[in-house]
Amino acid sequence: MSRSSDRPPPYVAGPSAPIPLENIRKHDEENQIPTGAPTPPPARPGRKLHNFSIFFSILVGCAIIAGGTYALVHDIQRGIANSRAAVDSAGRKHWIEAARTKVYDACYFGCNGCSDPSDSYKACAKTAQVNITGVTCDASVLWNTEDRYPLACLEAVAEIYKEDLFRSAKRKHLESLFFIALILMAGFVGAAITDGIF
Repeated sequence: MSRSSDRPPPYVAGPSAPIPLENIRKHDEENQIPTGAPTPPPARPGRKLHNFSIFFSILVGCAIIAGGTYALVHDIQRGIANSRAAVDSAGRKHWIEAARTKVYDACYFGCNGCSDPSDSYKACAKTAQVNITGVTCDASVLWNTEDRYPLACLEAVAEIYKEDLFRSAKRKHLESLFFIALILMAGFVGAAITDGIF
């Protein structure tokens, strides 16, 4: 027992070095922010997002306008090409018969089923446009002659009638270009909605 009593108990603390409290207090005072100092402005992470949303909404609007315009123009071109193919695919005999019935007969007997009473006058004027050397094609002059349908005149009037028919079909297809205004509005609305989402 004598051995264990010679040792100091383990819970007894020995002498320790003094803690420099003054240095710690001084360091804390230096690092402390004064209460009267203005607060720094907050970081603006939303600025980049706002710029991106503007760019993205413009991109969406342009995509809507470009896609819609391309589809519309492609449809118009296809319609015009189909009209031209339909006009060109009919044979010579078909167009001569059309010139006889739709132009000369309309001038001689009046236009049956026409909505405009002046269509008969227009048919007579169409025959007067034809100028073939040595042949009279004007229906108002041929009215009382034996050969009221000269073949050369029918062929020439058939070409005029064919071109007029194609021109009116082309005009009808080009009338759908007013949809561009709707496409532009859709582009602006799409851009505004995209900007509102962000």
